[in-house]
Amino acid sequence: MKISQIEKFIGPEPDFVDIRDVFLVFWRRIGLFLAALVLVTSLVTVITLQVKPKYTTAASVLIDLQEKDATDLSSVLTGAPPDSAQVDTQVEVIKSLILGDKVVTKLNLVNDPEFNGNLRDIKEFAKFKDWVKSLLPQPLANEKTVSVSEELEKERVVRAVLSRLSV
Repeated sequence: MKISQIEKFIGPEPDFVDIRDVFLVFWRRIGLFLAALVLVTSLVTVITLQVKPKYTTAASVLIDLQEKDATDLSSVLTGAPPDSAQVDTQVEVIKSLILGDKVVTKLNLVNDPEFNGNLRDIKEFAKFKDWVKSLLPQPLANEKTVSVSEELEKERVVRAVLSRLSV
């Protein structure tokens, strides 16, 4: 068939877009548009609620090992800067396990899932893990093993805190 014969059946092709026809096509597909909107909104909401907030901070510490009398201006202004060994010693003290242990104890970070990986287990996985552990022979628990496991958990938390610390 030639183009002229086709035009006899359907008429000539219009030169403009009819807004009413566009609206009718949209209206016929409104269910599809609404389903896509609900799906995308639900996915974004679920992903947003799953993301844990992260907080970062920075602090500067001025190390001055010389005692100065603040009322005497000349003693404050004239002082030798701390040498590298003193600064390195203070940095190592800040990064020490003992100080990290004090931070974990004071802020109770053993109960924070961000630092204690045992608290981050998915509930179903934790149930499965407990079920598998129940199948294995269990050693008798006494106070010594319980305190050792608590100390190991606390040490893991201290190491997790210190791994995120940069001095």
